[in-house]
Amino acid sequence: MSDEMDEIINDFLIETTEIVEDLSQKFVELENDKDNQDLVNGIFRSVHTIKGASGFLGFNQMVQLTHITESVLKKIKDGDIPLTPAVMDVILGSIDMVKVLLEHIKAKDGIEEDLTDILAMLQGVYEQAGAPAAAEPPPTLQAPPEQVVPAMPAEEPASNDAEAASSGHTIEELDALMEAQSNQMLKPVGEILVENGAVTTDEVDDALKIQTLIKDSVDVGEVPKVGDILTATDKVSKEEVKKALTKQPQAEKEKPPQLEQTIRVDVERLDNVLNLVGELVLARNRLMKVVSNLELKYTDNADVAPLAELTAFINLITTDLQLAVMKTRMQPVRKVFNKFPRMVRDLARSLKKDVELNLSGEETELDKSIIEEIGDPLVHLVRNSVDHGIEMPEVREAEGKPRGGTVLLSAYQEGNNIVLSIEDDGKGIDVEMLKGKIVEKGLGTPDELERLSTKEILDYIFLPGFSTAKVVSDVSGRGVGMDVVKTNISKLNGTITIETEKGKGSKFLLRLPLTLAIIQALMVGVGTEVYAVPLASVVETVRIDQSNIKTIRGQETVILRNEIVPVHRLANKFFIPTASANGGNKMYLVVIVIGEKKFGMMVDKLFGQEEVVIKSIEGFSSSSEGIAGATITGDGKVVLILDPAVMFVGDLHN
Repeated sequence: MSDEMDEIINDFLIETTEIVEDLSQKFVELENDKDNQDLVNGIFRSVHTIKGASGFLGFNQMVQLTHITESVLKKIKDGDIPLTPAVMDVILGSIDMVKVLLEHIKAKDGIEEDLTDILAMLQGVYEQAGAPAAAEPPPTLQAPPEQVVPAMPAEEPASNDAEAASSGHTIEELDALMEAQSNQMLKPVGEILVENGAVTTDEVDDALKIQTLIKDSVDVGEVPKVGDILTATDKVSKEEVKKALTKQPQAEKEKPPQLEQTIRVDVERLDNVLNLVGELVLARNRLMKVVSNLELKYTDNADVAPLAELTAFINLITTDLQLAVMKTRMQPVRKVFNKFPRMVRDLARSLKKDVELNLSGEETELDKSIIEEIGDPLVHLVRNSVDHGIEMPEVREAEGKPRGGTVLLSAYQEGNNIVLSIEDDGKGIDVEMLKGKIVEKGLGTPDELERLSTKEILDYIFLPGFSTAKVVSDVSGRGVGMDVVKTNISKLNGTITIETEKGKGSKFLLRLPLTLAIIQALMVGVGTEVYAVPLASVVETVRIDQSNIKTIRGQETVILRNEIVPVHRLANKFFIPTASANGGNKMYLVVIVIGEKKFGMMVDKLFGQEEVVIKSIEGFSSSSEGIAGATITGDGKVVLILDPAVMFVGDLHN
């Protein structure tokens, strides 16, 4: 297979995969809004586009499957088949099979799936309308490589009833064929006639073939027009051709040539550019430090001022370049959200619950690396909301709630973080029952739990093996979900918090950084060592005296604005001899929030805020908890970046 053909098939796979992912969400929306004709038409066009592109590339199994699916959708569109949950199950099953066929095309394994069962189910649904689906034999076009054109985007206009009954050619494919046959001037006539329902694309295609045969044997000037051929074969009347010609200039005006606004770039190239920008940021920091020292050292030197100005300009350009590169890696969270409507719909049906999923903020953008990692935690949380949170319809009705429950999945930006929220209007979390489970599992005593806040008690949910489910099911109950969520979120330098009210519902909030590559950090000093603390987790810095520190049950604490904050000496964590470790008077407290709990990290010095590039440490011992990576400062030193969420994880339940 030629490189050109490989590229065409790759385009087909990318575009069709996007269409299929979008279709699952649209089908769930359609089930909740059966009278939405715009949605029905959009789904119909998408399936028709897949069928046409598949036929053009010779993927006959795909054509066979999408053809009968399209026929079923046509009957639903015309109101001949009621859109029941059972019918939707069959249609969604066909979309799942399309995904399987796409995987085979992608793998180039030549394996053909057994479509007997799914085709039989689709045929059964179709025959509800009293007509056999086989009345329209599906097309099996086998275009030679030189005639193959890539599938056009799904949002391209329109497929009407006449076109739906055609052999699988779309208007886009017909345009490409016409252009190849140098029929640019008359191209819109055939298109307008098809749009008006006067002829089918097959009939226009036949006319073009006749025109090509004549063109091969006579001069170009004597070739009859497509409209004349259609009229001579009694396909249309002369009046219809005249009307099409009248509309021709308008049609050309309505469809201006579309210039390609995007290009596909290999992810490795983007990663390489990002790494280079990271190195540039480090060099910028180093340059600014050197120039700052020169300004202090040679105050009266006339050459220092221009150097400082140039450094400031380089700083500005580097910052803009960094932001521009970051944006190239940003993707809308819609890519993750789109799979949940189908998942919630199927899960609710299996649990015999009535659940509606609402999505909000799908256009919010996240770094590609975070998008790839956030899928699994969201799956756990959404499944928990449907399984644990939403009650059975009868229970909800007895409690005065609507029979149908609602899960809201939303995303929004908050400062330098992205917040993902999973909220349900179910039964909420029973804190008293949770306390009973904690005592039962030996994780705490009643006296210890009485001293904890509600939010601290809720944090026990994230412990490995902890589950409040009374019955272990295929969905949940084994206690392996929430600890995975907490672990994955921590790896992304994010936090998760819970808000709940018994009988009203629960909300899980995930806060994630915009990017993992370059962060703002607070540089702190302990003894002769310097560390970087991610600024996202820092609430404030406070200067304190030894007299402010009180010891409660073996834990050093300090009272800040009537709130007790545990104190941890960073010097003790890393066994560094320092004044603060030995009870010195001059100390600084960096107040950090993990979840909803505050901690104070005691250090000797505060050096200020700095933009740092996170570098992984090859061969670094995993036993050294609390180290997220390393960076190079402006003076060329290697500094460790702390991970407070991991460093203090052992203190969350003390």
